Amino acid sequence: MKAVFKATLIIAVICAICAITGCIQAEPTLILKEDGSGSFDLEYSISEQSITQFRAMMKLRDELMAASGKPAAKPDDPLIMLFYNPSKEAFIAFFKKYKANGIRIAKISVDTRNASKKTHIRLDFESLPRMAQTDLFTSHRISLQKNKAGDYILKRDKADKASNNKTLSPQEHEELTPLLGGFDVTVRINTPGMILRSNAAKTSRFTAQWDFNYNKNPNAITDLHDSLIQLTFTGKNIKL
Repeated sequence: MKAVFKATLIIAVICAICAITGCIQAEPTLILKEDGSGSFDLEYSISEQSITQFRAMMKLRDELMAASGKPAAKPDDPLIMLFYNPSKEAFIAFFKKYKANGIRIAKISVDTRNASKKTHIRLDFESLPRMAQTDLFTSHRISLQKNKAGDYILKRDKADKASNNKTLSPQEHEELTPLLGGFDVTVRINTPGMILRSNAAKTSRFTAQWDFNYNKNPNAITDLHDSLIQLTFTGKNIKL
């Protein structure tokens, strides 16, 4: 009986996550200034149906864990919980605690339009290295270094092999496309110096852009979490 509950739990959670993830469009942008300050801007949309599914998923998970005699699930990441269940007041309360780290809330809005929650978050920061030391970013594998030539390398390391997610087989891709087809995330980084090199899909003089679109790449979701993001920009007249 416990094995049945365990299998049911896994199937239920996977199905719910797929349904939720497929209804997300997001545009996170990191903007750097010459003195090391800058801003992080995130606009994303999630359907109200997905929010309802997410709440049901959390409730079902807890009920199945209790029925199977398993220990209660570990506390969920509060920011992830907020992402899937957005509230202006809750976001403000969450980010206010980072004021001492030089991070200030510039804008937070959560509006309902066309049966979706449209969320816009903008955080201003005094120092990128200082912000990267907070628990907001330590789990994101972000680093900023200056090379011998005096140029800056901004990098998000590739995920550890032990934590890498499995890529989808062609059959899995075909089965999940109806659920994940709406997943579309565009990551942008604006630099204070001219970009010399990057592994971005699109690069202009001061902007690099990475696209994670499930319709174009069946591994977009795992790539967003696991892949290397890197660029090098000139450090002339810049002190970060």
